[in-house]
Parts: sequence; C-alpha cells; structure tokens
Amino acid sequence: MSDPAQKDKIVKVDWDNQGKIADGLNDYITGTITLQYALTASFVLFVISSVELEITRTHDNGLKVDFKYKGTLTFSQLKDLVKSGVEAYFLSKKPQGQAA
Repeated sequence: MSDPAQKDKIVKVDWDNQGKIADGLNDYITGTITLQYALTASFVLFVISSVELEITRTHDNGLKVDFKYKGTLTFSQLKDLVKSGVEAYFLSKKPQGQAA
C-alpha cells in the first residue's frame, strides 16, 4: 500500500441507491460506511481485496465515510465484499502506476 495509509475495520454499511441499481438506473453504487476508529487524515479512496472505492465525503469526526463505486462488480458482489467486520485500507492517493 502507498503511504500514507490507514487500516480500519468496517462496523456498518448503509447502501444509498440499491433500488435504482436493481432497476438498472444507475451506473455507480454509493453508500456510507461506519468505521471502528476515526480516520486520522484526508483520504481519497479505500481498498478492500484490491477493489478501489472513491471517498466522496467524511463526517462524524472521521467515523463515517461516504463512498462511490464505479466498476465491473455487480451490486451483489460489492455487498459481499464491503460489509461489517471487513478491514479496509485508506489511501491519500491512487497507488503508483494508476491513472488519477
């Protein structure tokens, strides 16, 4: 992982637009994760099992993170990946070798 990075555990996930996704009306998935510990810096993305999710907003003193995912995983696959108890790595920039 690129520095600076922070590892944290997801306590809760709330999905914003699951109805629209099921109907094929959205090409991206959004939600909010609640973390075990507050984020200690400003991060732009988090990674779980090599899948990157964009951070759109941090609130509640760094304990809650709004995110957006646009990629090849289905909503069902993403729900299996982003869930309570999973550890995520938070990064301040995209890993080297990847476009911004």
